Amino acid sequence: MPFARSNSSNRIVGIEQVERGDDCNCHCLSCGTPVTARLGSINQWHFAHRTDKNTTSSECEFSPVTALALIIRQQLPTLVNF
Repeated sequence: MPFARSNSSNRIVGIEQVERGDDCNCHCLSCGTPVTARLGSINQWHFAHRTDKNTTSSECEFSPVTALALIIRQQLPTLVNF
């Protein structure tokens, strides 16, 4: 997933805006699970869930459409009226 919510600012951030690995300090927009930033040199950069298979009972149903709606809702107040 290309977006997550920052734990420190509570704002939606893109993968290119965060530190590598668990230092990103973010969680999933859909399920709230902590995520890690995968910033490798081969695959496309993305956030991945940090799940513990012993404590996670269901899979996340991340939706790009939901993420886009949340980003729009976050940015609307910052837009200037024309």
